[in-house]
Amino acid sequence: MRDGLDFIKQKSYSIAEWIEVFMSIKELLKCESKCDMVSLAGVAVFAALFIANIIKYAVIASPVAFIAEVAVCALFFLCAVFTFRSRLSALWLAIGAGSFVLFICTNYFTYFANAIYFIMFIVSFAVGVWALVYQIRENVKPARFAYVSISLMLALVVFAGGFWVGNFVSVNAENGRAQSEVWAVPDKFDAAVCPEPGSLVHIEYDTKAYATNMRAVKKSAIVYLPYNCDQSQMYDILYLMHGTMENETYWLEKVPENKTMVDNLIYYGEIKPLIIVTPTWYTENDCADDLELLTYAFKDELRNDLMPYVESRWTTYSDKQVTAEAFVSSRDHRAFAGLSRGSSTTFHSAFNKCLDYFSYFGAFSGCMTAPEEFEEGSLSNEFKNYTINYLYNTSGSFDFLLAEHLQGFDWLLQNDVRLKENQNCSFDVFPTCNHSSLSWHIALYNALQLFFK
Repeated sequence: MRDGLDFIKQKSYSIAEWIEVFMSIKELLKCESKCDMVSLAGVAVFAALFIANIIKYAVIASPVAFIAEVAVCALFFLCAVFTFRSRLSALWLAIGAGSFVLFICTNYFTYFANAIYFIMFIVSFAVGVWALVYQIRENVKPARFAYVSISLMLALVVFAGGFWVGNFVSVNAENGRAQSEVWAVPDKFDAAVCPEPGSLVHIEYDTKAYATNMRAVKKSAIVYLPYNCDQSQMYDILYLMHGTMENETYWLEKVPENKTMVDNLIYYGEIKPLIIVTPTWYTENDCADDLELLTYAFKDELRNDLMPYVESRWTTYSDKQVTAEAFVSSRDHRAFAGLSRGSSTTFHSAFNKCLDYFSYFGAFSGCMTAPEEFEEGSLSNEFKNYTINYLYNTSGSFDFLLAEHLQGFDWLLQNDVRLKENQNCSFDVFPTCNHSSLSWHIALYNALQLFFK
């Protein structure tokens, strides 16, 4: 009986301790007004989102993505705490503005892969307006250390900005090759116009609407030829695809720094002279409701029309022979790469349906390919005996397709015995980059130094 009473007494004491802890926390939080209570609710939501982000990227992302995403989320959480403790409700609106900018950087409005930032945006503005109304109505004055709070927030922003700028500037000053995780292309290749630039040739070729009614159509592409292109010399060739809402002009004309970089890489001897072809998977106005159909159908255009047209006019390792046998025998000198939906085209049309013609592949910001498509494609009996010289994957740490791309890459590593990570395949995550031209510019820079070795 006495043992039982002692147990109850000990239990009561433990409960009392917990109540005391709770009261201490309540005192620390100091919710003395409705304004404080609203701000505290906002802090609680941000804490939950912070934990959710940790769990999300610990499970599905790479270390670089984990560090970048969690650091940013932690920064926003700390700003929320500072805002609550300083009783400067208007700062919630600033946090909301920052969340909105981050959401735009990491999402297209049709995607919610990084919905955490969208929730931050909604919560920040709702809490900010609500708390500000209560603060004015209740005449709640800012805390004495409000200015300290603001200073800490500014210090965090300056630190984060300085960290990014410092890395950006330091890499720009380098002259060597890019590392696995790079912040920018060195100025040596990016800033100055090359004294020996390559040329761009616009071509038109006949093909068919393979995704729809097989009607005859005429399409355009751009061909990059290295400086003093010599038709007596054989060149490696890269087919380079754009993304959604772009066309064949994206890589080398709309973003001219890509051409400047290629020119300089060749001029400084970092890569061998090569031919680059930038086509488009768009076929007039076909498949407007389901553009993915075009990324699958492009394989027929590539094999039957584009490759024969280009490689019969310029000297690649097929030696102007446009037969299937010539393309197969020269596959070690042919690459296909693309960004976003162009990255999907890499997998859908080149990797899974033209592995006999290509041995180098680049997938920048996207995979969107189901396992069964690989099983019926690159892993099928038709293609399983072809070597893969390199499969290069990239994404920005804030890219909304990062998680989906990583999952596809991990599945391939586990199921395709030909792929050995960091030997003939890799996945680079570029810090602070999103689904944007900067990420793809760096990706092309690295890919060109990995292909045709």
